[in-house]
Amino acid sequence: MLKRTLTGAVIVAVTVGFFFLRTIDIRLFLILIAGISIIAAVEINIALGEKTDLLQKILCVSAVVFANVFGAIFDAAGLFVPYAVFACILLVLPVFSGEKRSLESVAYSVFALIYPAVLLIPLTLINNLGNVSFFALVLAFVVSPCADVFAYLVGRTFKGKKLCPDISPNKTISGAIGGLIGGMVGAIVVYAILKDSFVYHLSTNPYVYFGIVGLLAAALTEIGDLVESFIKRSVGIKDSGKIFPGHGGMLDRIDGLIFASVFIYFVSALL
Repeated sequence: MLKRTLTGAVIVAVTVGFFFLRTIDIRLFLILIAGISIIAAVEINIALGEKTDLLQKILCVSAVVFANVFGAIFDAAGLFVPYAVFACILLVLPVFSGEKRSLESVAYSVFALIYPAVLLIPLTLINNLGNVSFFALVLAFVVSPCADVFAYLVGRTFKGKKLCPDISPNKTISGAIGGLIGGMVGAIVVYAILKDSFVYHLSTNPYVYFGIVGLLAAALTEIGDLVESFIKRSVGIKDSGKIFPGHGGMLDRIDGLIFASVFIYFVSALL
């Protein structure tokens, strides 16, 4: 527990540090997003093992590196070009390698290209949303962990019926409900603290609005968690990596953020 707590504190400190760097230049926050994307891409390719070969793994990770470089130079629009180019290369590769690469390996390599890196693009898009970007980024990085923490604490306390025993035997329905409450609380607290920086007028009560946003983002966080559990179970691993002592790998930390950030981007873009 001590190791897990200390690692969690370091993760929070690093994230907060990049939020401060963002006040100097918003592009500095892209370093954090790039680091998350690249490490997670390496983890998913390692996790897939022999389902993809070394060249396919190198191409997938290279796509993420080039996408983040292009994104920093050409703004968010530059992210999509490397992913499209490398996806085409992965699809064309078997044509020039005979029967060496199967359709199954191509499918896995394209999957590794999309998950999680492409699904993290909304974080970069949020970073470029102008007046609402800081608020939306804080929302994304607070709601998802709040949902995780509340789910863990409530599930551990009340236990009860399992949520998806075939995919994640430790998750309970009580924990899932706790996670939804945690997301709501996290979103409301973010608004309460940062409401002076929120420059948009809402037709409904903002606390009700962000409570609903937090609820939905928390639900997507839990779905993202289950998706990663399904992937890990499918490839026969317990953790996606060991980069965070007591927490596992990068994917283990951002599995919920991946899905929640997509939703928060669309909600924020509508504002």
